[in-house]
Amino acid sequence: MKPVILKLSSPVLAAAVCDVPLMQRWEVLRRSDNPMTPRELAAVCGVSPEQIQDTLDRLVDAGLAARNRASSKSRAVTYRAIGKDVVIEWSDESEVECQRVDEHHACFRRAGHALVERLQAAPASKRKGRNWLVGDLTATLNHEESRQAVEIISNALDALRALEQTAYKRIQSGDVDTTKPPGPAPQPRHYYANLQMQELDAPQLPLPTWTFWSSRSIAHMIARIESSPSALLSPREHDIARRLAAGDSRPEIAKAMRISQNTVASTAKRIYAKLGVHSRAELASRMRTG
Repeated sequence: MKPVILKLSSPVLAAAVCDVPLMQRWEVLRRSDNPMTPRELAAVCGVSPEQIQDTLDRLVDAGLAARNRASSKSRAVTYRAIGKDVVIEWSDESEVECQRVDEHHACFRRAGHALVERLQAAPASKRKGRNWLVGDLTATLNHEESRQAVEIISNALDALRALEQTAYKRIQSGDVDTTKPPGPAPQPRHYYANLQMQELDAPQLPLPTWTFWSSRSIAHMIARIESSPSALLSPREHDIARRLAAGDSRPEIAKAMRISQNTVASTAKRIYAKLGVHSRAELASRMRTG
């Protein structure tokens, strides 16, 4: 399925993408399986119906949402996001649009940093060097999702501890990097790795999930999406392909999905044909493309 593509050249859209609260409310609407009334959206976002109505009017004007008229089945006016996957197209030859994209990223970086600073006792320190990562998850997790998050973070901590132990042994042994030419040794650059998970005092609205593509790359990215496994395979085919790529046997897949081994075998043939692969290794490589 092609993503919905909107052009940043629209002044109304350009103004909307830098409005963090507006885009958080749009993300709530985008994630909803069903159209929402203003009152429903206001309840989720924790603001007044009047504020939400202004939000919805701006989203409709920007092309990010659609208004559904009241009917005999649904007596209230409802709103829905225009699509699950939204792309903002911008021209890298336009100085104004380049500035708009930079402003958008700056706005949401500030929003993410503000959340971190509220959660931490001290302001986030400025990171130097190229090898640094910042990731902020603002969507509120339920109990099961938080349990999964703890497991993921625990596994990451185990991996970091292993790296730390390797580094400690290297320092103790005084190993020298023989891949670098002889000469004055540059001062080593040190890094600090930190993972945190902290309970929120109140739910946080999610940040918007969309991407910015330059006009030059639109055609290439669309072609890539249309040829991805998720676009070519049905949901069940994609699930079986994912399990095959992970190394599961056909009996294991049949048992897990409660289908026959013959069904797994016939579906696997269709998967191989659709993706143009001939082995498990090729399938695993192909599945990594989407």
